[in-house]
Amino acid sequence: MSGRPTEVLFRAERYLERHGVGAPRATAEVLLADLLGTDRAGLYTRADALTPAQAREFGRALCRRCEGVPLQHLTGEQAFRTIVLAVRPGVFIPRPETEVVVEAALDAIADVTEPVVVDVGTGTGAIALAVAAERPDARVLAIDASSAAVDLARANAGALGLPIEVLEGDR
Repeated sequence: MSGRPTEVLFRAERYLERHGVGAPRATAEVLLADLLGTDRAGLYTRADALTPAQAREFGRALCRRCEGVPLQHLTGEQAFRTIVLAVRPGVFIPRPETEVVVEAALDAIADVTEPVVVDVGTGTGAIALAVAAERPDARVLAIDASSAAVDLARANAGALGLPIEVLEGDR
């Protein structure tokens, strides 16, 4: 699938559409932008053709998406409120509606000085990290029974520079 990005996107969109992938154009744009290390605008202004290696890698990503691999697992990240989280297979991807939980938590502690917030079943750390990002005065604890989730939440906290405490356990 070589050619200029605009040509490649057109063909990728048709391919994804034929395989029943939702939002085929947006999906192709996200995958190609991730591969090229650019944003959406960069895709449409880039004149250089994909290298054969880039074309192969993009083709593999398209095939994996058609096999049902979540887009976030292909890019390795998910935007969540004001932060971007790393995601990995084996740990749930934060869903957009979970942002409502953060909003409710922030509303509940709006008038509390130095609140303590506990996120049970933290997964990627999305709720805990969003609260910590928006309420730097809060002490935030994140707990999960999964060691993979704990590792990922800690990695996300470190990458974002947010001081939350992440614990492994189910009690």
